[in-house]
Amino acid sequence: MAWEITEQKRSESRFRQLLEHSLNAVACHQVILDDGVPRDFLVLEVNPKFMELTGLRDVVGKRQSELATSIYPFNPELFAACARVATTGKPEQLEVSARDGVQWINCSLYSPEPGYFISIKEDITERKRMEETMRQTLSVLQRRTAVAPSQADSTTTLEKVVQDAQVLLEGGMAKHTGRPGKAVSDAAIDRKKQS
Repeated sequence: MAWEITEQKRSESRFRQLLEHSLNAVACHQVILDDGVPRDFLVLEVNPKFMELTGLRDVVGKRQSELATSIYPFNPELFAACARVATTGKPEQLEVSARDGVQWINCSLYSPEPGYFISIKEDITERKRMEETMRQTLSVLQRRTAVAPSQADSTTTLEKVVQDAQVLLEGGMAKHTGRPGKAVSDAAIDRKKQS
């Protein structure tokens, strides 16, 4: 009996350390029902990364509706997914935007028991920005390569496509790093020379 209690305490300690040191935001919630319909969530536990990701403090014991702010607003799509997971027990994963589209979150949800769910959130904003930069670059490349050979010299067109792609990719990186890349600087010099 004493061995079982000691082992349970060790297990709880390991779980607590895992929660505290996780690189992802983790939160445990209880669903609040009104006539059998999920209406709100009660925050039971969060890790430090949750507070860092959301900017919210002192959330344990509070309802989600109390915590919704302009900084971290209520998301109907996420609420519906959380309610489904807590009700059905089937895990879900979705990407949602937060902070008026400035931040993107990958949210994995699962239910340890009926009426409860755990959310594991990861900031994927940088990945989303890079995806958008790649989409824009692909669009420019498709437009540039659609030029008929009779309209332009193919070597010149290909060189222009490559140059435009470099400018777009490095420009996208500069937006995220705050430092212009070589092609962006060269393109600016070339534009000044042409003026």
